[in-house]
Parts: sequence; structure tokens; C-alpha cells
Amino acid sequence: MLLRFREKLLGTASIQADGKILIGGRFDSLDGQSRTNLARLNPDGSLDLSFNPSPDDFVNSLAVQPDGKILVGGDFRNLGGQPSSRIGRLNPDSTTDNTFSPVVFGFGHVYSLALQADGKILVGGDFDSSPYLLRLNPNGTLDSTFHLALDYAAIGPVRCLAVQKNERILVGGDFTRLGGLPHNFTARLNSDGTPDTNTTRVVTTLADSGSGSLRQAIADALPGDPITFATNGTITLTSGELLLPCNLAINASAAPGPVTIDAPHGSRIFYVASNAEKGFAHSLVRCVVGRRGDPEQSGRACRDRFE
Repeated sequence: MLLRFREKLLGTASIQADGKILIGGRFDSLDGQSRTNLARLNPDGSLDLSFNPSPDDFVNSLAVQPDGKILVGGDFRNLGGQPSSRIGRLNPDSTTDNTFSPVVFGFGHVYSLALQADGKILVGGDFDSSPYLLRLNPNGTLDSTFHLALDYAAIGPVRCLAVQKNERILVGGDFTRLGGLPHNFTARLNSDGTPDTNTTRVVTTLADSGSGSLRQAIADALPGDPITFATNGTITLTSGELLLPCNLAINASAAPGPVTIDAPHGSRIFYVASNAEKGFAHSLVRCVVGRRGDPEQSGRACRDRFE
């Protein structure tokens, strides 16, 4: 069925477990029926006539909980006929969920909502009296254990959120700092709101250089980043030693088989910067087995095996 919006914008959509489709934005009618800013479609695209909560302003974000309740975020002050400042929760029949008592946002906009596995609710937006990113408990109260809310906020509005399977939080918006660190519009946080400063670099090829190589993984890594292997075999260094400029954890324990690094012509394998020696040695003590030669001594041929 073709839906016609009489005016304005579609801002967000979400699918319920029963296949019905929630749509939000700024509109006042759908397919000839009066609907204000939030509506639900049947799986065939026709309008669900039983759903009509009528928020009084723009709906920017929707999230459906596992129990079927619907989180709504936007610019509105009323939802389902009840006062609701920028965020609210509906029962599946579109009535207001009176067990949800969220924090009151004064001036501002809720741009994004995301659910964590424990039922806590991430809220991103642009607010005058709150951090641009915060977390609510399942009943809507402020979660004071979320570190970003307590310690350091996003410097600029947060416009999109997503929770990964490992519970890390992806954040996008207009900010240039998040969690006390510089970021250009995107960042990732741990599940408790602390900055995720370690990114796993995965080696996918035995080539000496280029995308997916160990050399490229080392070049891309930041201090503390783990480097793992999704391949096994021998990496032959045809373009010189590997420079380790910072503390890295190189670990091939999850590789499908042994990984060997071979330096031909008697050259050394690793050159370790002075500020990385401790971290490099610690990493190799943990993950190198059957090493022959000294990877830090120039002029010695050696093959280092990671298992």
C-alpha cells in the first residue's frame, strides 16, 4: 500500500518483533488518516489504525525493547496524551508506560537512543543542562555509574548511537572530543562509558606489507592495541625490519596455526623503540614459543614463531 505524507519529514523507523513498522518524524497525516509525528504500519505497509500516540513535535529516534515496549526520543513535550520531555516510553498498544519516569530535559533535542543488553538506555542529543551523552536505568532514572555522565562529556551534540555485540558503544555526532580524548565526529566507548582506547588489529595476510599485513597492523596501531592473526604460515620480511614504535601486544594464540616471521639475509626482525621495549618484551614473553636468535640484535638471522 502506498503511504502519502501530507507534509514534512520522515526521521526514523524501527521494526517490532511481530513485523510491524514504527515510523517517526514530522507529519500530520498518513494515507488520508490523521497521524501526528509517530505511526505504525502493518507488515504489508498499511496503516495500523490501533496505534496513535500523537507526540506534539518531531520524533528523531525509536527503539523497541525485548518486551515490546517502545522508546521514543525527539523534540516533543507530550506523548500519548501525557507530559513527556523529549523522551518517553509506550506500551505496545500505544498507551503511555507509567512505570517509566525519565529525567527531564529542558531545552534541547534527543537525537538517538540505543539499548544495552541489561536494559539500560543510552541517550544522545543536544541539551542545555545535561551531557550530550548519558545513560538511563530501565525505569528512566539517570544512571550515575555511566562514567561519561560523571566525568567528561561529549564536546558537541551526539546524533547517532549503536551497541555492538561485545557491548561497546559506537558514537557519532558533531563533537571533536569525547571521553576526555580528541575524536573527529566518531568514537567508541566501553560499555561503562569509559573510552575504548584499544582496537584489535587483525593480520589477514602473510604478505610483507599492504592492507591486512603485520607491518600495516603495527603502523596503524596505537599504544596498547592488541594485534592478532586470522591466518597462519610464514611472513617473509622482504622490505626490512618491523619497527615497533610503542607498546603493542602481538598474540597469535587464536590463529588457525603457527605463525612464523622470517628475516632473510641475516637481518633482524624487530626494531624496538626505546619507549616500547618493556611492552614489547612483555608481549613476546607471553606469546612467543620456540624463538631462535635475538630479534633485537642486528646482523643475526632469526625466525620468530608465535603460537
